Amino acid sequence: MELVSTEEGRTEQFPVGMRVLAVVNNPTCLGTLEELLLRCKYHVTKTTESKKALEMLRENSNMFDLVITDVEMPDIDGFELLEIGRAMDLPVIKECLTRENVASHLQK
Repeated sequence: MELVSTEEGRTEQFPVGMRVLAVVNNPTCLGTLEELLLRCKYHVTKTTESKKALEMLRENSNMFDLVITDVEMPDIDGFELLEIGRAMDLPVIKECLTRENVASHLQK
């Protein structure tokens, strides 16, 4: 673990260098999520297509340390992707960015 200073000047400890697969069908939300993950010094692979994400996971599940997915996706919903990720022993976070969250972030 590496010590990382936050914008508020606090020092926090969290893992850096994690390989994250971000799956969000909204390009604006995906871009914001990528920006936040890069600030945390994570290596980000992103896609707006859950089928593409599923392909990547099936080809090499060891390629990622973490999957962050949107819940509402057009082809494979996030819950199904979540279950597949869990079956591969991957930590999975359901993404909860909303237009309001993104707008608030962009105004800063």
